[in-house]
Amino acid sequence: IDLPSRDVVFGDTLTDAQPLLRRFLGEASKDTGTIETFGAYGTCPGTDLRAFEYAGGALQVLFGTLDGATQMTFYAYTLTGLQGDASKAPRASALIGAAATFDFGPGTTVTELQTGAGEALELLPDEEPVGPAFRLTDQSSGFYGTLSSPTGIVTAVQAGQGCGE
Repeated sequence: IDLPSRDVVFGDTLTDAQPLLRRFLGEASKDTGTIETFGAYGTCPGTDLRAFEYAGGALQVLFGTLDGATQMTFYAYTLTGLQGDASKAPRASALIGAAATFDFGPGTTVTELQTGAGEALELLPDEEPVGPAFRLTDQSSGFYGTLSSPTGIVTAVQAGQGCGE
């Protein structure tokens, strides 16, 4: 997650990441505390889960104790335009090519995705069960997102090791 002074990257511990998130995004609008990995966020990896939501749920940040780890680490985030205020959440930032970045998120058009991501973008017009979607393969974890229609706008973006159904 791109923040003004430092990125919070996958694998950062909760202890290291939480103060940065709080400093730049404010207090979480929701902190689940430590919960089971099966529930409102889907079936998530690891032995436990802690989710923080910012901007009324427009940004969901997931931490968990993954295989063999001794403490919670950052492993996934979701940006959504379907709840909260996406304008108050950071954008996703894809590293395309040697040094170019492409920032995008809920509200980005398919045309903007195609222009900014180029060959790294794969449109999935009939992705089951979510409907129109896309996959963007960059030099990081990659991104998966949903679209309002095959030629519409981004409605959600997920990065990292997401939770399943």
